[in-house]
Amino acid sequence: MADEWQRHHVVTKVVEAVDAFYDVQRGVAILRDSELDLSDTLHRNAMRMALEGLTDHDADRRDLAVSALGDLLRGAAFDDRSAPPVVELLVRVAVHEPVTTVRESALNSISEAFQYHNVALTTVRPLAAAMPTMESELLACTLYIFGATHDPRACPLIDPFLGHPDRDVREEAERAKAEITASGRG
Repeated sequence: MADEWQRHHVVTKVVEAVDAFYDVQRGVAILRDSELDLSDTLHRNAMRMALEGLTDHDADRRDLAVSALGDLLRGAAFDDRSAPPVVELLVRVAVHEPVTTVRESALNSISEAFQYHNVALTTVRPLAAAMPTMESELLACTLYIFGATHDPRACPLIDPFLGHPDRDVREEAERAKAEITASGRG
């Protein structure tokens, strides 16, 4: 019960911070006051620096911050309980960020997180809202993410892209569906 409360607390703080994304001072203050459960001081400092970088006006710095969060997800900083709030943050960046390179880095970090953590469809489902504005490479990455959840409820999000005009998008949609089917859950 305490673990569930702590996870909820961390998720709430991260979501509040992302909601305050364009209010730099408020967002950073929320994150500083949160009780992010990271394994050591180095990870805590890296996380805070990355989170502060997300609020930078320079797209290159936001891109580096997103990549740093991806590095933390690939390392030992998070477990399956603490990774989803960070993935949720990256999802929000991928949905709301106006600069394509930053969106792409966020999607790549999310994709790579699936190699190390179990992430639920509910965490990444908001990506579907941004799919109409995505370039083909970003669509393919998003389809991969949906397939990596192994959740059959992702199929309706994937199906419309099986007939996409871009061959790479079609092929990624087919692979995503196959991944769900192969998982035994689809």
